[in-house]
Amino acid sequence: MTLPTQPDSTFDIHAKVADAAITKLSRLFNASLDDITHELLQNARRAGATQVAFDQYTDPEMGDVIRIVDNGPGIASPDTLFSLGESGWDHDTCAFEDAAGMGFFSLAGRTVRIIAQQAGTDASYVLDAAPDAFCGKEPIIGRRGPDGITGVTILIAAKTHENIVPIATKAAKYCSIDVSVAGTQIAREGFLAYSGVIRPVIPKVSGHPFRFYPATDSGASGHPVM
Repeated sequence: MTLPTQPDSTFDIHAKVADAAITKLSRLFNASLDDITHELLQNARRAGATQVAFDQYTDPEMGDVIRIVDNGPGIASPDTLFSLGESGWDHDTCAFEDAAGMGFFSLAGRTVRIIAQQAGTDASYVLDAAPDAFCGKEPIIGRRGPDGITGVTILIAAKTHENIVPIATKAAKYCSIDVSVAGTQIAREGFLAYSGVIRPVIPKVSGHPFRFYPATDSGASGHPVM
């Protein structure tokens, strides 16, 4: 930029994201099953789904895959999924939950197939994303899917020894919508279910400081409701 010629003259700078930043996304997200599970559950809930199902099976094309299926309204525009920072959520969701439009990129570095109803229609589409597609290095390949598909189905190529059952079961306990894992409906628990009365040890000497950690001292062991 060119600086003003006069001393003490002011100028403005606006923050921006460099185009090359998209190529480094895999460094920002670790693509762990824990992160993916929580992000996709949150997305399904925000979209209005009331049921999410997790399972794992051998797909004839993709091999060992983790499948996540929700009964939400689908996704209107497929490119919204791959636009970092563009959440597509309504005004109230953005205002109350501070939705950043980044959760889907928890899948960065994974091979993924999305089969989604186009929201508000009977049409559907299928998107195939290679690991580098999330970084903009490869195109996402899309095609029209069969009519009559409802909700969103996501297939994720599993890594060796990955097992979605224990991870999804744990996350489902504190989710505010119904979740089934490998065909079993998971009972929900409030995130304060195990909290107790907070009783820190108070020093006997007046003015003596003490430390207090609520999550430890109260016996609380819950998790935020997604």
